[in-house]
Amino acid sequence: MKRLAPSVAVLSGAGMQAFALSLSVADRALSPAGLGLWLGGVVVGIAALVPGSGTGRAARRSAGALVGAFGLFLPVLGLAGLALVLALRERRGRRRVASPVREILSPPLPASPLHTDASARFGPGSLEGILRHSPDPETRLRVVLACRQLKSRLSVPLLRLALKDPVDDVRLLAYAVLDGRERQIQTQIQAVRDQARERGVEGLSLYGQQRLAELYWELAYQGLVEGELLTFTLEKVLHHTAVVIRSTSGAPRMAFLAGRVKLLQRAPEGARVMFQEALRRGLPMEVVGPYLAEADYQERKAFEVRKHVARFAESARLRPGLGVIVERWT
Repeated sequence: MKRLAPSVAVLSGAGMQAFALSLSVADRALSPAGLGLWLGGVVVGIAALVPGSGTGRAARRSAGALVGAFGLFLPVLGLAGLALVLALRERRGRRRVASPVREILSPPLPASPLHTDASARFGPGSLEGILRHSPDPETRLRVVLACRQLKSRLSVPLLRLALKDPVDDVRLLAYAVLDGRERQIQTQIQAVRDQARERGVEGLSLYGQQRLAELYWELAYQGLVEGELLTFTLEKVLHHTAVVIRSTSGAPRMAFLAGRVKLLQRAPEGARVMFQEALRRGLPMEVVGPYLAEADYQERKAFEVRKHVARFAESARLRPGLGVIVERWT
């Protein structure tokens, strides 16, 4: 049978005790009927809180003992006050029992980031943040050491940032790494000149001119030179590429390098001429097209930019960095 609501049962017990009390007052003594009603009120109140089985049985029994104590020692008023409290509690509604927390592993997704070891010294993309904000000089020093394993074009900006570090050891190590990379290319440049001198020929061979143009371009492309030294390096690239372009109808990369130098010098018209020459000599539009679009962009020719982007759009959608450009201009 469905158990009565606690407040109703306790109130019924209080009513039975009140009736028993009225009989005892009328008879000036507690009759057997009055005693039965009084005990019955206690039993009804206790039965409202004590289920036969189920979870929380010990807590229910302690609550039943409390109701019994109210009924025995505070007849009528005790059970009536307890019934009022229970009624107010029921109006607030039952509290939601919080479900136990369960830890689950995140499912592997195609676009999820690569797993990184929690004990790793550096997180992905955090090298610059460590150099800027880490208060520990040893940590910043390890970042500079880690830059030796990165590609030059990615690590040079970090190393130049480390040159501004307040700690001498960090600055000196960053300078040593930068100087070592620049010296490596300068050594290769000197080796090309020495080989030409050893052969006893006047001037450099066509291959030597191409090699020097590429090495000087590496100095500029990797960011190893700045200011007046950068200007000098770009002029050397233009000089050696011009020699090769005049000497042969091939070597499309030389015209391409000359066009990229013109872009860095903010000379889009000259860059466009060199890129057209590279196309004529055999470079595909997939390679030259983005730089032609950049030359048009420097001249603020939006229509020409869209035209050139459309010519290499199909092959560029899957290339890193170019997919976003294609989406914006087509």
